[in-house]
Amino acid sequence: MRKGGYYYASNRVFGQSGGLSGEDSLGGALREVNEELGIILNPKDGQRISRICREQTRDLYDVWVFYKDVDISDITLQETEVVDVKWVTDEELIKMERKGELHPLLALTM
Repeated sequence: MRKGGYYYASNRVFGQSGGLSGEDSLGGALREVNEELGIILNPKDGQRISRICREQTRDLYDVWVFYKDVDISDITLQETEVVDVKWVTDEELIKMERKGELHPLLALTM
């Protein structure tokens, strides 16, 4: 999230393939954002807002929000992982969720 209430909206979950050995979810989120977007986040600027445990598939997903002003032109996409990025307002994020444009696990946290 950046000043003015804008969110980076993603239709996938960072770290979907899983964390590295010995890595916690915060470390995984920081690493994935850096690898996939070229953004270095401060762990102190993040807050875990949701934890989803799915018994059937025996997996765990943490959803993190970080507060940082980033100019979208400074984002470097990892082309094999990320198609596009955009900043959205609260209202736009809710519309995206209703249209099914977010990753299903992110939609569960809204």
